[in-house]
Amino acid sequence: MREMKKALRTQIRSQLSTLLPTTVSQQSTQITAHLLNSKEFQTAKNVSVYVSKQGAPEVSTTQIITEILRSGRGCFIPRCVSKTKMEMVRLNSLSELEALPVNRMGIREPALDEDRENALDMVREGRGSLDLVILPLLAVDRQGWRLGHGAGYYDRFLEEMYALNAQGGVKNSTATIAVALREQIVDESLPRDQYDMKPDFIITADGLLPAKE
Repeated sequence: MREMKKALRTQIRSQLSTLLPTTVSQQSTQITAHLLNSKEFQTAKNVSVYVSKQGAPEVSTTQIITEILRSGRGCFIPRCVSKTKMEMVRLNSLSELEALPVNRMGIREPALDEDRENALDMVREGRGSLDLVILPLLAVDRQGWRLGHGAGYYDRFLEEMYALNAQGGVKNSTATIAVALREQIVDESLPRDQYDMKPDFIITADGLLPAKE
């Protein structure tokens, strides 16, 4: 399974590398509009969102982050603490985002020694939870299963988040939405294992990804 996923990731990355920046930008704008109009976003008070890499063939989250901050919602972004563990920490402003250091993958990320509010600590202390997690992906199939970039960060994070929500009596209160370019949608079923978590929704430039009959 691991080797199958690895080979598929290599193939998909090669295909996505040919995308024009204008294509990515146009679709990102459409996807952002659909996301911001969704019930899940409209009702969320605390939102987690990945920080997109500039120039990468993936949905840009710049305008999503801008709207989260503009609307006064809590904005939480990823910070890797090890090769297998990720946490979500609070971002307060766009200027703060632009000043963040770039990690080894070329993505802006808060330094580990920065003291920032942690979303899971917020749950543990009974101060609320993440209402919405916006997920990145490398590919998605017509059944809505996503193929991530290979580290398993989001699957582990969501498992811990759901467990803490349940302990606090708010089981399944965190919605998940993955965003995908049209070129990231594959017709064949993606390989998956028992640890893979299926997002609640997939949003594309055309709206919600229609499930294959």
